[in-house]
Amino acid sequence: MPSDFNVKRGDTLVFRETFTYTDTGLPVNISNWTIWFTLKKNEDDADASAIVKKQFTTFTQPTLGITTLRAAEASETYGLLGKYFFDIQYKDESGIVRTPDYGVINFTRDITRITSKSSSSSSSCRSSSSSSLSA
Repeated sequence: MPSDFNVKRGDTLVFRETFTYTDTGLPVNISNWTIWFTLKKNEDDADASAIVKKQFTTFTQPTLGITTLRAAEASETYGLLGKYFFDIQYKDESGIVRTPDYGVINFTRDITRITSKSSSSSSSCRSSSSSSLSA
């Protein structure tokens, strides 16, 4: 099921992902995974034209299947307005590729712009999506 978010432009995008086995509910060890976050203006844009594309190989609590992805910095979302498409995709240690989270981020106008562009601390949006795998 897609995830849709309303986010203020200039906010940092942070997603918390939890990976568990569907049949047991036990955590999946994601230590040897690669996870990507991609943000595009149009779904059909080439990956090379993505607004943001990040790759992650270090995770928050990999043996518990938990990670926090700092997907986009405030400076990367500062000029965005309107509808953008995203997904979070992974490749596990056996080479299987899946997309556990995807959807639309609707960037809306912010009021305070100077702090989001110049400050190192900014507000964040969190996804508490839980991704499941079959064993």
